[in-house]
Amino acid sequence: MESLIVSASMGAINPLLSKLSRLITEEHAKLKDRERKEVIFLKEELGCMVGLFRGSAMVEDPDVQVKEWMRQVREVAYDTEDWLDLFLHHQLKREQNFLGRLSHKARSRSKRLVEQIRQLRDRLVAASERRTRYKLVDGGMPSASEAAVDVFGASSVAIDPRLLHREEAAPVAIDGPKTELVKLLVDDERHLRVVSIVGMAGIGKTTLAKQVYRSMMMRKRFNCQAFVYVGQSPSVRAVLMDILRQVLPQTQEEGGRSSGMPGSGEIQQAIAQLRDFLQDKRYLIVFDDVWSTSAWKAINCGLPANSAGSRIVATTRNHDVAKSCSNYPDDDVIHVMEPLDESDSKKLFHSRIFGSEEEKCPEDCSPVHVNVLQICGGLPWAILVLASLLARKYVEPGGWNMVNRSTLARLEQYPPLKGLRKVLHMSYADLPLPMKSCLLYLSIFPKNYTINKDRLIWRWVAEGFIPSKGEENTFEMGRSYFNELINRSLIQPVLADDGDDEPTGCTVHAAVHDFVVSLSSEENFVTLDESMQRDVIRRLSLNYAKQEDGPLASDMGDVKINLSKVRSLTVFGFAQRMPHLANFLLLRVLDLEDAEKLESKNIEDIGRLFNLRYLGLGGDHVTELPDSIGELESLETLEVRRTNVSRLPPTASRLRKLARLLTKLLDDIPDGLEKMQALQELSMINVNSRRSLDLMAELVKLRQLRALGLKWCFRDELHSEIQTYRSDFVSSLNKITSSSLESLFLHSGDACSLDFLTEAWVPPRLLQKLVVKSLNYYFPATPVHIASCTNLTYLEIAINLSREEDLSIIANLPELTTLKLFAKENPIIIRHGFLCLKVFWFDCRGCGLNLVFKEAAAMPQLRKLHVSFKLLAQHQAQQGFDFDLHNLYALKQVHANIDCDGASVSDVVSMEDAIRKSVSMHPNKPALELSKDNYIEEKVATDENI
Repeated sequence: MESLIVSASMGAINPLLSKLSRLITEEHAKLKDRERKEVIFLKEELGCMVGLFRGSAMVEDPDVQVKEWMRQVREVAYDTEDWLDLFLHHQLKREQNFLGRLSHKARSRSKRLVEQIRQLRDRLVAASERRTRYKLVDGGMPSASEAAVDVFGASSVAIDPRLLHREEAAPVAIDGPKTELVKLLVDDERHLRVVSIVGMAGIGKTTLAKQVYRSMMMRKRFNCQAFVYVGQSPSVRAVLMDILRQVLPQTQEEGGRSSGMPGSGEIQQAIAQLRDFLQDKRYLIVFDDVWSTSAWKAINCGLPANSAGSRIVATTRNHDVAKSCSNYPDDDVIHVMEPLDESDSKKLFHSRIFGSEEEKCPEDCSPVHVNVLQICGGLPWAILVLASLLARKYVEPGGWNMVNRSTLARLEQYPPLKGLRKVLHMSYADLPLPMKSCLLYLSIFPKNYTINKDRLIWRWVAEGFIPSKGEENTFEMGRSYFNELINRSLIQPVLADDGDDEPTGCTVHAAVHDFVVSLSSEENFVTLDESMQRDVIRRLSLNYAKQEDGPLASDMGDVKINLSKVRSLTVFGFAQRMPHLANFLLLRVLDLEDAEKLESKNIEDIGRLFNLRYLGLGGDHVTELPDSIGELESLETLEVRRTNVSRLPPTASRLRKLARLLTKLLDDIPDGLEKMQALQELSMINVNSRRSLDLMAELVKLRQLRALGLKWCFRDELHSEIQTYRSDFVSSLNKITSSSLESLFLHSGDACSLDFLTEAWVPPRLLQKLVVKSLNYYFPATPVHIASCTNLTYLEIAINLSREEDLSIIANLPELTTLKLFAKENPIIIRHGFLCLKVFWFDCRGCGLNLVFKEAAAMPQLRKLHVSFKLLAQHQAQQGFDFDLHNLYALKQVHANIDCDGASVSDVVSMEDAIRKSVSMHPNKPALELSKDNYIEEKVATDENI
């Protein structure tokens, strides 16, 4: 098995070599000759290690002594970089305080510097001598085969479109079990029934449960439903809160928390509230990945065994746990999942590589199927991961013969491992070195956690995992890594509700998460809260969501742990338990976005973290940032959208390296914004005063700005100078958007009109994404200059489409792939255009459905259609949903959302039947999802509707 230490060590050495080069050449370091010689020697010694480490990357199972040698070198590299960061920081402070001018201070500094470098050098030389003495690794440059290893990975990777919507299509061998389980769940039995799905990791328990859950959602049988993850060491409170968030009819507050929800630690209150709400409801709840009977008994306290025909589905790896879930052993069902047979394994393998078209399968691929079945043992996830690996490596003629001779043969070198674990080791070994570190970094996040893509990539950048290739944008390089991990089926894409094909994040399959946590722990790459007894901690992830009981620990003074070398700190759960920030000296990443009860006082010491590059905060009680934030000279990301921070301290203008400034709504930005020339993303700015309009003039000077969010909050009747304000806003907006801006988010406040943009605003030439959100506001016509946005791929806008040319402007956008259109009561007839459109959201909730696809040439590539409309009267329900769906040749998915306010039950039923009929008549048989708003629950629960 290839050791993790190779990737971990390369991740430490590569950034260090770059820093040492800059230290030698840059004038501001002011190194004396003997200092420079010592640094050069250190750099050259580390450089020699690089070739040896790359050679070790080709070794499947390095010797224990080799692992130990590499670990020693890695620790020297980490300590050297820590020393270097401290040295440059103190050097800067000396210059600022004029201490550098004092000669005796300079001599003293030089002596200490040489001693420190020599200590690091001696440790490195000692490790090198041990390597030679014990003949651990052959010296010299990598061989030709080693040189062929893709060290950095591709710089531009697109996601295989077949992986983006895999869950929408029925997976292999699922239809039969799904039909059987659904039949058990929809029978007329009135007592609570539990169905347990049992099987090993990677066999498809969660996939089957999701398919059953979605199928049940298509039926009018339940008052409320929830799908929750439990896991190996669950927080009972967190699980109960998750159920409450899904079943309670309350609307979400802006901070993301439902009103009336129990507070932190209030388990008994959560149980009582859940039981009280579900007592007379017919509910459906799916519990995914239940590990223990004790966890189940605790969670089950919140589930009343009523006589309303409620249903529970639980997935588990343990047959005894499945038995413990039963309330009525003679009536409840345990479904044991079996591995795929040879035929289904072959079908799944083909679907990933050849798009399920077997005629495309080359003849020399046939022998591979037998080996795949033997290696993967019929586990669907193992087949997908292995197929993703083989699809990338062997697409050339004759490549499948190479599969049997090399790649599949290498899998036999893992005799103690079987099935999915063996395949994961193989797929991990095939990753480029920096990408290995990126994958292992996922162990920081809890199992089943949805990881935001931008959050993850910018954290990779802050950690130094993304290698620099000349002038190439490191974020774009990180995006290619993210896409490649999806292509290899090592992470699963998460798509936004708007249907855009660009993933907003990812999840990690439970078996993959177990794998990366195991490897990460083995080499101390990430330390989790369960295993904090480490000599040195580099990355720390604390999950306090599990700890409902016990005393709060405001610091770790009574625990002998050295936190001074921690590079990243991530906290989930109660912020009161986390260590004081004063304990951290060299922190690069501080992510508190998921910390509960976080307050402004918890971050008072933030200014000490001079090396901080990523700062993410969350919590309604965080209302301001300390003045010391200006001391964070290395900060690249400031993410406070989940807080109530509305102003920045004056010192924020000193953040010269800041690339991302993201807030919920910023009322004021201090003077000096034009000095923050590294800014690439800035949102949201509240344009509600003369000062904010003046600020927009400064935005013009930010030449690297590529994403901007603005909210127009001037109400016409309240401002005598409204015409001047409009003119200044348009003038600045046109100047800003004439630059390299790629994404623009324009919001308007309540009763604030944007009509003045219709004629005067000229969108930027390079704009790719435009979102115009407002409350009950519609443009009177399509902004005329949108026609010039030839690069626009995503558009979200509300328009009163009173003229045919309003729709034609949008229809003729040559690159538009996603359109989210809010319209009024005027009928929308789509005759032509939209040649590249793949996703269309049409929302006319203020009126009935007035949408017709008139011509066969309309939206020829449309794959997903989402319509939301108000059901007006019985005649419309009888008229149905037939708006020429047959003209949408490429249609694969339909989602219809009906606003049932004021409609009768019979009208709703008639409309749903009409929708199903219309979709079923389409030759592609698109997947259908139905949802309803304002549908009175008591009507659903009546016997005639059950």
